[in-house]
Amino acid sequence: MLLLFIISCSPYRNARKTIDITRYNAIQVNGIAHVAMLHGYFAEQSRSPNGDYRETYFAPNPTNYGGYREYYNTGELKRKGASFSDIFYGKHETYDKSGKLIEEIDYDAPYQFSLFSLQCKMKRELRIDIINKNVLVSRSAESNPPTYTIILDAADAKRTIMINGNTGGVISNIILPVK
Repeated sequence: MLLLFIISCSPYRNARKTIDITRYNAIQVNGIAHVAMLHGYFAEQSRSPNGDYRETYFAPNPTNYGGYREYYNTGELKRKGASFSDIFYGKHETYDKSGKLIEEIDYDAPYQFSLFSLQCKMKRELRIDIINKNVLVSRSAESNPPTYTIILDAADAKRTIMINGNTGGVISNIILPVK
């Protein structure tokens, strides 16, 4: 249930459509500005060589949630999306300079078994909290079936679990000792 709360309350879901350029210019140091956000999130703002702006969002520690927003050099929203453990999830949207939605990519479309379902399964069945930053989660829509891979590094072992992205079934669960 925590995942739904974080997703619905995340600051990049329904946040503003512009960046405050004046504020960025006032607080940036060497082109980087750090900004506190709602619900304990924080953002790192920067400017690209072409003059556009970027905000990268980070969830409160110790979670794997984050996201980004890109803005045109005029401050209007250009692109936005969310991430979990360095993978894109949900719908990522791109807008033209007038604010019209011109592209939408649903990174969850290939997966019948959602990230929320994965989180619940891992916690309930395998006692692994994938929200923790010490757990690496990746996924591949190119494989058939699409898969999630969970990697846990411990001092004495490395565990790799592969989950079917359609059914949620465990494909493999390998523990290798670290020498």
